[in-house]
Amino acid sequence: MSFTRIGHLLFSAGQVDRVGEALRAAVQQCRNRQELGDSEINDALVLDRWQLRTLRITGFRGVAKPFVWRIPGPGNVVLVHAENGAGKSSLSDGLRVTLHGGIRHCPAFVHDDLRRQEPLNHDVTSAAVDVELLGDKAHQLKLNWRLGPAPTADAQLAERCTASWSMPGTAEAERHVLGSRWAETVAAHRPVISYDELNHHLRDAARLSRFCTEALALGPNWSSLHAYISRRLEVAVRAAEQWAELRRNVAAELTALDAELTEQHPLVEPPEPVALPDLGADVGNWFTRVFGAANVVELPAPMRPDLRIRLTEAFADTADALAGYRRVRTAAPLGETPGEAIAAIRQLLATTGGEQALCPVCATAADWSGISPRTPRDLQAIDEEFALVKHLMTELARLLGGEVRLALEAAERLPGVGSTARELAHLVRPLRGRHEMRGELDEAWPLLLKLLADDSFEARVLQVLDALISTADVPQYWHRSRARICQQLADFHSDQGDVANSTETWRTALDRLTAVYELVRDDRVRSLEADIEAVLRDFLDGTGFTGLQMSITGALGDPERAELCLRFGDLVVSAGALSAGQFNALMLSVLLGSNAAGPFRFLVLDDPVHALDETRIQALCRHLAKLAEQDRQVVVFTHSERLISELKDTIPTATNMALARDDDGEHVLNDVTYPWQGLLADAKELTKHGQVLTELTVKTLSLGFCRQALDAVARGVAREWARRHPGPHLLLETIDRSGRTRSALTKLQQLIGQDHPGSTLIQDLLDGDKLRNLNAAGHGDIEKLQEISVHDVRRDIDYFEQFCADLVEMVRDEQ
Repeated sequence: MSFTRIGHLLFSAGQVDRVGEALRAAVQQCRNRQELGDSEINDALVLDRWQLRTLRITGFRGVAKPFVWRIPGPGNVVLVHAENGAGKSSLSDGLRVTLHGGIRHCPAFVHDDLRRQEPLNHDVTSAAVDVELLGDKAHQLKLNWRLGPAPTADAQLAERCTASWSMPGTAEAERHVLGSRWAETVAAHRPVISYDELNHHLRDAARLSRFCTEALALGPNWSSLHAYISRRLEVAVRAAEQWAELRRNVAAELTALDAELTEQHPLVEPPEPVALPDLGADVGNWFTRVFGAANVVELPAPMRPDLRIRLTEAFADTADALAGYRRVRTAAPLGETPGEAIAAIRQLLATTGGEQALCPVCATAADWSGISPRTPRDLQAIDEEFALVKHLMTELARLLGGEVRLALEAAERLPGVGSTARELAHLVRPLRGRHEMRGELDEAWPLLLKLLADDSFEARVLQVLDALISTADVPQYWHRSRARICQQLADFHSDQGDVANSTETWRTALDRLTAVYELVRDDRVRSLEADIEAVLRDFLDGTGFTGLQMSITGALGDPERAELCLRFGDLVVSAGALSAGQFNALMLSVLLGSNAAGPFRFLVLDDPVHALDETRIQALCRHLAKLAEQDRQVVVFTHSERLISELKDTIPTATNMALARDDDGEHVLNDVTYPWQGLLADAKELTKHGQVLTELTVKTLSLGFCRQALDAVARGVAREWARRHPGPHLLLETIDRSGRTRSALTKLQQLIGQDHPGSTLIQDLLDGDKLRNLNAAGHGDIEKLQEISVHDVRRDIDYFEQFCADLVEMVRDEQ
């Protein structure tokens, strides 16, 4: 089903709401994105009704040499009788493969099991099939399938199928490569039903399910549209989730900001909480209404009022700790010892434990016994004081390199203290990002000692901080910080707000699409069910069959599965539980029913009577007769004498043809609808060169066959005319009993009337000398026969053949 048709179904109710607009946009997007491929030639196929005209096959399995068949037109049934192995399946499969657009698109042609079918004849390297179709509008479609050698040893055979489409009045045909869309149309209507498909392929439940879903002719565009809307819905849902998460994060950031500024500036009245907008709101207008034209560029935070106190305390504590550390080092004997020496002594004491009376260095007791107990105590005191100093120096470095530096840099723009702030900021900038002090050897240690020793440094910093505190605008900073945080919502909504807001629109669009699809699918299911059931009732007449039930499981976008069940009163029987005859009847009904509608006016059946009894064969013949009455073109390939006999009785006007192979293995297809055709064919065969018979014998026998042919056509035409004109016809019995050809033709003239075109044709024969040659052969007039050459006999045979064909055609075409 095309996107245009789908759009018509979706918008037929006139819904132009937001959901309808979304659906309209989705249909247009899918139409624009689709790969056209063979869409144009597929449109040409579905916009007309087509009949078969010509079939040409070369090299296809079983048909090595070129075979050409001009197929009789619609309104009749063509019976092609052939023994098994004569090649009837080769003809039907070649036609089927080409109509489907190639082997890869043709169901049930190539199997991976023991019944694998090879497309090439065993002694050829390439194959060609040409099929010519004629439309009701006089359009022509010529399908050309080619199969050639593989380009490499590991590659498959090279296959290509093209179509030439020409319209009346056009000089050149349009050429197209057939693809998946064409194949979907053909698969939905199955104009050719193969023996393998009927008796093997569709016996698998999964394949039968696929066939039924293909027969609904819904195509892939519904699924494409469903996938497109589903993707849009996923994007919209994801955007809505991102909005919700961003809104939560913004709310958390605002809460943290309010708490921090309330704690840092207790004397400032906190502003009212910000009411964040919902997804459906106009976030841009909300932001303008709440924050006005606020500059969202990040400002340095206003200085905390307690920074001055914390800085003063840090300077004092660090100076006191540093003084204490120096006092301890001065008072201890090791106080003035270099740090490396102290470290060595500490290691030595740790090694010896301080318990030996002798010095571990010089091995004497000089002063060691008195020094060793006191040294650990001195070192511990020094370590404790130094640990405190190092901690306070670290905290001071962090304070100066962090909050104080930022405050000084912010004050560089203030009049009066700008230069001082710039100088001080330059002094403390090396302390930026400072972590734990490593000790006196840390590169920041001398800088801190210098700043602590500078009496004016602390005072100058406090002067700058006092200036900052006096000029701080906490409410403005608060307002602009809130605006900067909420700007995220405005930016997101500007970028993806429409997408996030479309969640319900796309969800409703998906529901509406699914609902319409299910209505269309259910309508197609009921229609196909009715078409199949109408045929099946004939096949199962007298069995208690009360109806067919087709059910489809699976939703749009998911794999769908079809199941067929038959109702016999209250009993419901699945397809798998049917007998062989019932199952074959069901398969025929499925195939014939699915072909009821569509662009094909023809139906080709290959051996359709497997496991069918007499009653069901009669039902099949009745159905084929109905198709012929509907001006359909029906071709039946079969080896069944029962089917041929029944069809002849059911459809007296059926065209009978015989398919066989000649001595060279080539296919020969002869029209054997009437007895006269076979008689004249035998007469022609006798007159061929190279006969072992004498020339007199050839002439006698050939003309004798011609006489029998004229008698046969007279009887056949008389019966056909009588069938078309019900009533008592005494002349009919006279013609059947007539022993003379001239008498039979004269009586036929009287039967059909002198005004009938056939009567004039008969009179031309009676007035000529053709019958005298027949009399000579019949009476054994050797002298007369010797006056006639074999060439003259051949001309007589051609004349009689044309006479019989014209006479039959005149009666059949009679209104």
